Amino acid sequence: QVLLHVSEVCGSPGGILGLAGCFHADVEIVGLGDAFSFGWCPDGTGVHRVPPKHHPVHEYRATLTMAPTTLTASEVRSVIQELSAEWQGDGYDCIQRNCCHFA
Repeated sequence: QVLLHVSEVCGSPGGILGLAGCFHADVEIVGLGDAFSFGWCPDGTGVHRVPPKHHPVHEYRATLTMAPTTLTASEVRSVIQELSAEWQGDGYDCIQRNCCHFA
C-alpha cells in the first residue's frame, strides 16, 4: 500500500502567508517502516526518511491512499536509491522542485 501524508508547513492555519497555506508531502510504502520526502541540503541527496505522520518540523494533517505498488520491497528500495541520486538537495526550489513534486 502506498500512502501520501500531507502536513502543514509551520503548523499555522492559513500557512505562513495567511493565505491558502503551505504544505509538505511525504510518501510511505507500508512495510518499509519510514516515509520518504525531499528537502534542501547543501551537499548530497535531498531525499530523506521521516517517521510516517510525524515530520519533525511540520504538523500532520491528512493521509491519502494511493494506488498500490506491484514492486517488491527490494525493488522499492532500489527505486529510492535511484531517486536519491536524481534528487540532490541543492536542487531544491520551493516553487519548482519541492517535496510535493517528489511525492
